[in-house]
Amino acid sequence: EHNNHWGGYAENHIHLPSPKMKLENPLEFHYFGLEWTSDAYIYYIDGEETFRITEPVSQTEAFILLSTECNFYRMSGKPSPELETAKLPDAFIVDFVRVYDPL
Repeated sequence: EHNNHWGGYAENHIHLPSPKMKLENPLEFHYFGLEWTSDAYIYYIDGEETFRITEPVSQTEAFILLSTECNFYRMSGKPSPELETAKLPDAFIVDFVRVYDPL
């Protein structure tokens, strides 16, 4: 699932997730991409567009944050159903990150 967050924290926080997706082969390596233009955020998995947001689009430089998040864990203080049934330990492996400026 791809996510966009903006507006600050607490009552000002706005969150727009993509529809839930399942990878065909979740145990294989995949390429995740984000094309950030002045008009849109365009998300990709393995070269295929999977989600697009056209507003709001930031015009300010930002840093990259790669993370995993347990759904609603911070909000309720309890693990989500997905975490309760997860086979742990698990791994989040990033092989490389590439950033470029198309200009």
